[in-house]
Amino acid sequence: MRIRTGIIILVFLVLLFLIPSTRKGIRYTIEIIATPFVYMTHGLGNWSYSQLQTLRFKSSLVAENKNLNNEIVNLNAKFSNYDELAQENINLKSILGRASGKQFILAVVLTKPPVSLYDTLLIDGGSSAGIISGATVYVNGNVPIGTVSQVFSHSAVVQLYSAPSQKMDARLDPAGIDVTLFGHGGGNFLISVPHDMTVPENSTVVSKEINPHVLGNLQKVISDPRDSSQTLIFSSPINFNELNFVEIEK
Repeated sequence: MRIRTGIIILVFLVLLFLIPSTRKGIRYTIEIIATPFVYMTHGLGNWSYSQLQTLRFKSSLVAENKNLNNEIVNLNAKFSNYDELAQENINLKSILGRASGKQFILAVVLTKPPVSLYDTLLIDGGSSAGIISGATVYVNGNVPIGTVSQVFSHSAVVQLYSAPSQKMDARLDPAGIDVTLFGHGGGNFLISVPHDMTVPENSTVVSKEINPHVLGNLQKVISDPRDSSQTLIFSSPINFNELNFVEIEK
């Protein structure tokens, strides 16, 4: 009995799959049933990936925010007593008789680059105003730009430090090393330092005195692996083309 029933079922299944329309119906039924599960599985995978990426992004933002907060705390700690130290430095120099107490003669700039040649200025005043040869010339009372090279009765010529013929001793900051500053024309200077020396982008070159003044800011580093030194190009913080007044030290 069981064998007969099995044979009947087997024959029925064979006939069922042999009939083309029956196979097509079965396949269609399977596709209808399976399609929602396929889409659901695909959508669940995309959602899981999206959530994972969001969590990673949030974690990255939290870490970056923590680092920035730490930097702010460190900077605040570093500069919290800056004003106090600066005032203490001024008071100490005053006590030692080394405070900056320069007196100046104000002069109008008559001609300036590019009208005047070879990085020079022609100013009014001259000997009649008390200007003497060799006096240091400043802008805003704190940026030295050159010296008086010639004096006439009512005018004078200022040779800028950046003139190609000029060179002077200076100090490279923040490295704190002594360097020779060579005029390169157009308000620019050249300095040569060892090739393996690291030079920060915010480097400046300052005058060598008890009250140092900024002479130039770093603009470019020229380095060749074949050379034992590298060349630093500095530019004066003053735009000589827009200069209208200068102060000459008495």
